[in-house]
Amino acid sequence: MEKNISMLDTSFRDGMQSSLVETAGLKKSLKALQLLDELGCFEYIEAGFAASNNGDSERIKEALKLNLHAKIAVFGWATPESAKQMIEIGVPVGVLVIKIRKSDVKTVLRRDPTDYIRIVNKSVKLLAASGIEVILDAEHAFQAIVEDDQSYALRLLRECHEAGAKWLVLCDTNGKTSLKLAKDAIRTAAKEVPIASLGVHFHNDRGRAVALSEMAYESGIRHIQGVFGGFGERTGNTDLSVLIPNLCQDHGSRIFPRIKLDKFTASYQNFCEMLNIRSDPCHPWVGRLAFYSKAGMHVAAENAVPGNYLHADPTIVGNRFFADYRKFPARPA
Repeated sequence: MEKNISMLDTSFRDGMQSSLVETAGLKKSLKALQLLDELGCFEYIEAGFAASNNGDSERIKEALKLNLHAKIAVFGWATPESAKQMIEIGVPVGVLVIKIRKSDVKTVLRRDPTDYIRIVNKSVKLLAASGIEVILDAEHAFQAIVEDDQSYALRLLRECHEAGAKWLVLCDTNGKTSLKLAKDAIRTAAKEVPIASLGVHFHNDRGRAVALSEMAYESGIRHIQGVFGGFGERTGNTDLSVLIPNLCQDHGSRIFPRIKLDKFTASYQNFCEMLNIRSDPCHPWVGRLAFYSKAGMHVAAENAVPGNYLHADPTIVGNRFFADYRKFPARPA
């Protein structure tokens, strides 16, 4: 049996940065959080930015009152000030975003690299000492570990692990990471900290986010972040409405203890509506046209052998827009 997986939805971080998403009101936002929770896939659901003044604070406050199975997480920079804000809010989980490339610490933050490690370390310890789970999101981690200053990046991960961070998340912040680079970085990081503490967070700029997340799972990673629907900054993030069915089909459904996979299609449509974004009819798995064939040859073959041109039974994810495939047969050997 496959081990369970820890998954974090970042729709109210990455998803809100999409140019297609309009800001949802508080009522719709809370319904969206409940919808995500009802799917039974997520250990964590982010509710917003701890230091925000644009409505996140109210959403976080109200989200903490919801009786969710998932843990509500908030995110912020890895500074003592941000950590103290999270402690004051009383959240169970804090997601700290850090710079892990030494070059970024010097040129973007304009800080001394050694001093920056001390600041991050102090922030992690503050949260951990308060009983708050710490998830550390390391920006540009794959490039940092393989292409920048590897010793600095690994030291930062190691010290944060020792300070009490539960998950050390390698982030592909600009979406350019290749499969080889990702494998090399995961393998290298796992020599420095336990692989059981590593996670991944991919952007989709080169269309590889889902595939990279699946590769990470196969490599032993057990914490994955993404957005249900895949939207986000630029071309979006790891699409959890696609990744999760893939993991269930290829790795066994027991990796999610209470998943409701047959709710995915309806939930995708409803989630898009709640966030004022138009759903994609050709979206893999959950789009209205995801299993629709128009070409004559394909339709004829489909009529002769039901399921001939389908990768799976659409009803697995509750997709019944075009045909009733409840008797979807196994492909003949």
